[in-house]
Amino acid sequence: KGTFPVTMFFILSGFLIYYNEHNLEKYPDYQTWVKKYAWKKVKTFWPLHAITFIASIFVGNVLAKISGKVIISGILNLFLVQTWYEPFAIDFNGLSWYLSCAIFLYFVAFFLIKLLNIVKKPILSLSVCGIVIIGINIIKSTYSLYVYSNPLYRMLEFLMGMICAQLFLDSYKEDRNERLEK
Repeated sequence: KGTFPVTMFFILSGFLIYYNEHNLEKYPDYQTWVKKYAWKKVKTFWPLHAITFIASIFVGNVLAKISGKVIISGILNLFLVQTWYEPFAIDFNGLSWYLSCAIFLYFVAFFLIKLLNIVKKPILSLSVCGIVIIGINIIKSTYSLYVYSNPLYRMLEFLMGMICAQLFLDSYKEDRNERLEK
């Protein structure tokens, strides 16, 4: 199954974003974050998504199955918001659910970084995220493809990566301070 590698990729993404952007000096406010970071990321992959979206129309023979549901699904998919609506979460170009989650995470990362910079108990935060993810996975009736592709579920994994980066940076600072004292 591909579930574990996808989980690791969300964790790694969170780690790298926090590691590279944790001080937010370049981004004094959310509008600057959106302009200089989030939209820049979206612009790199959306054109390719648009091409694969068009290809999926022909490969999936969508033109022969035109209906109201297909049109709504297509519009949601094209704008990468389909994972917010359960009936359409993996319709049309099914693999684009990942991009839909990534866009959400790029836009909320600013607030998550600010939150983690305030919270001084990263181990506790990491534990809570882990417990919630395990809890969701244990309750099999709740865990479904919709939960798997939902941006809020993926935000927990992303946040775990950010917390790991925070722990890494904190331990690096402690090691550096100890070496400087010697």
